[in-house]
Amino acid sequence: MHGLHEFVCDQDVKQNVKQLYKEPNIANYDRVTEILSPFSGLSQIDPDVVRNAGNRGSVVHKIAESLVYHPFDLSRPGKFDMNDLIRAYAPTDKHFAKEIALVKPMVESFEAWLKIIECMDDESFTVRKFLPKPDRFYDNELMITGECDFIYEDHMGRLVLADLKTPTSESSSWMLQGSAYSWLAKKAGYEIDIIEFVQLSRKGSSPKIYHYKEDFELFRSHLNVYRYQKSLNVDFDHTIDYL
Repeated sequence: MHGLHEFVCDQDVKQNVKQLYKEPNIANYDRVTEILSPFSGLSQIDPDVVRNAGNRGSVVHKIAESLVYHPFDLSRPGKFDMNDLIRAYAPTDKHFAKEIALVKPMVESFEAWLKIIECMDDESFTVRKFLPKPDRFYDNELMITGECDFIYEDHMGRLVLADLKTPTSESSSWMLQGSAYSWLAKKAGYEIDIIEFVQLSRKGSSPKIYHYKEDFELFRSHLNVYRYQKSLNVDFDHTIDYL
């Protein structure tokens, strides 16, 4: 029986490769999340509400990544830094109390997802084998970029691209986002078999799981519309990165 999660390649090897690789200038690329922002409906929501949700999602993502990749490294922001991370954007006691009541259950929901195991025929238990944190993906032909949360191998050896979500309802943009991430991951050498979006519960229970079939051509259609709008000097918000 393995631990709850393990890496399938050496972090030191990855670090050596990164030292030989110069990351492209992100300013020259369109982000997947920015491309989809005109279709997200966020423009109809109070900007302060959207900004707050983005901050909340950022905290949840930081803690989740720490739990997977650095569970014993206290120098990195993690579960025990939750209060400080929230205080950074919710300085008043009233705001802080509201946010901690939302963030804490979502972290617990993520931990519940980490603990999900399945029984195999030989009565042993299978686990997710997390690959080291994927670097940001770049497509130098379409000039787009995206960054998923996790890639792991499941009990059948399939490679799963997983992304965390903190809103209370599914968005029609999630499938498009997952399709773009899957496309980019494949171009980077990851043979993605499954696109999995993990909608965290605000009650601390197990999250709701969505599996999507890649449809990159539909995403490309949205990309064309986005670039037309961009040519008209329309501004877009990066807050959707953590929604």
